[in-house]
Parts: sequence; C-alpha cells; structure tokens
Amino acid sequence: MYLKGAQVFVQTPTSQTVAENSDIVLECYENPVGEIAFWLKDGKNIGYNLDRYQHYNWRGDRLAGDCSLVIIGAKAGRDNVKVLITAAEPSSSGTVKTEL
Repeated sequence: MYLKGAQVFVQTPTSQTVAENSDIVLECYENPVGEIAFWLKDGKNIGYNLDRYQHYNWRGDRLAGDCSLVIIGAKAGRDNVKVLITAAEPSSSGTVKTEL
C-alpha cells in the first residue's frame, strides 16, 4: 500500500472483536520510518501525544516504524468505533479502516 511519496505500510491493522475490558493491539508498521502517519477516531486525529486519552498508548518506537496503537481496557460505546491509520496526505488508496 503506497502513501505519500514512497511511504508504505508494511503491516496494517485488522478488525478485532474482544471481550469488554480486554486490551487491543492494532498493529501497524511503516517504511520508511519517520514519515508522518497518524490515527483518527471518529474522524478526528487523536494526536501524537496520547496523554489526554489514558486508555490509548503507542506500543513501540514510532521512530523505528512501529505505529501500532494499544487500546487498554476496551469499553463498549467508547471503543467500538472505526479507527483509521493514514499518512499526512490521505488518499482513497492510502487508508486502512479498522472496526473494533
């Protein structure tokens, strides 16, 4: 999947169904590393700094290409939404939708 310039998602998240209060890892890796990729929830960028979302965390080192998102203690009504990972300039062929 090609995104802005030569950026490629080498692993994209898959849809998951989990029991309430379970943790979810939405695995995503990009190449080349250091390009701008971000997560959207309900159409809004959740941002680089996840301090305002205590139930979201980055799983790994984003500077090394790991842009995986962890949802801690998933709750019905809060986390059963469409989540999107995209490049800085999204296109219809450059987005991945994941429903929780």
